[in-house]
Amino acid sequence: MTTVSMTPNRYPRSAIAPLYIGLASTVVSMLVLYIGQAAASVLADHIRSGYPAYDMARIDAAAMTYLVYLSVVGALGIIGWMLTIWATSAGKGWARQLAAALFVTGTSIALFNLLVADGRTAHLFTSVDGMERFDLPPGVRARVVEPGAPARLRCASDS
Repeated sequence: MTTVSMTPNRYPRSAIAPLYIGLASTVVSMLVLYIGQAAASVLADHIRSGYPAYDMARIDAAAMTYLVYLSVVGALGIIGWMLTIWATSAGKGWARQLAAALFVTGTSIALFNLLVADGRTAHLFTSVDGMERFDLPPGVRARVVEPGAPARLRCASDS
C-alpha cells in the first residue's frame, strides 16, 4: 500500500511582507479617519463644503453615516488582510485565490465609492426645446452668451 503525504504549499517570506504592509496601511487609514473626525470633524466640514444648503443636523447625520460605512469597509479590509496573511503563512493552496478575490472586491468597492452619483448633476441644454442634454459635474455652470451660440463652461468658483 502506498501512502501519499500532503505537504502544504510554502510561500516565500517575500510574499508575506507586502501583506503586512497592506494590513498596516489599512489600520493607519482607519486611525487617520478617527483622529481626523475626533479632532476637527473633517467629514462634516467636507460635507458642509459640498452641500451648503444642508442644516447642521443633516450634516451630522451624513457624517455619521460615512463614518459607519468607512468603519465597516475598513474592518472588513482588516479581516481580509489577516485571513490572507494566515492562509499564506499556513501554506494553504487557496491563498492566492483568496488574495485575488479580495483584490477584486476591494477594487470594486473603491470604484463604486469613486463613481457613485449623488443626484447633484447639473444639465446643459444646448437647444431651445431641450432635446440635446449634456450632464455637467457639480460646481460647473454653463452660460449661453447668445442664442444659438455654444455655451461656455466655467467653474462655480470663477466669477
